[in-house]
Amino acid sequence: GLVIVLGYMAWRANNKSTSEPSSLSSATRPGNDVPANANRGTESDPPADTSSQWLDGRWEGEGYQSDTKTTWAVRLTVQDGTYAIDYPDIPCRGRWALIDKNSRAASFTEVITQGTNRCDNNNHVMIEKVNDSEISCKYTRASSRAVIATATLSKKAQASEQR
Repeated sequence: GLVIVLGYMAWRANNKSTSEPSSLSSATRPGNDVPANANRGTESDPPADTSSQWLDGRWEGEGYQSDTKTTWAVRLTVQDGTYAIDYPDIPCRGRWALIDKNSRAASFTEVITQGTNRCDNNNHVMIEKVNDSEISCKYTRASSRAVIATATLSKKAQASEQR
């Protein structure tokens, strides 16, 4: 698990410069005193960035936790920048707070809001895009980067098709 995390971190460091859309200027980067909209006429015309929307939609699949050797259903709904997670077999649910995202991967902190006595809170979740209809998830505890659980999710619907 540690090798996977270290490899992921090395990959992220090598791809960091290519993961930013070309439309981002130094004005949009954190720590710069120039307002983010200084180079644009209005904020109502944000640049279209479809690469950041690859995770939008409803995803379902099965997770596997290695320390307990158990499986459980996973449902992730991503719409309008909100990441709602549901584990109906456990049962617990919550949201994922985005840490970082590019066109092929994303990382989150998991915030459990229901079933807090059944699911660990503040775990770290790393997502990798396998293809347009499948993602791979790796879970680590908040205090460690060792992978404790994995999940493979398939896209079931676009965000616009959800009810």
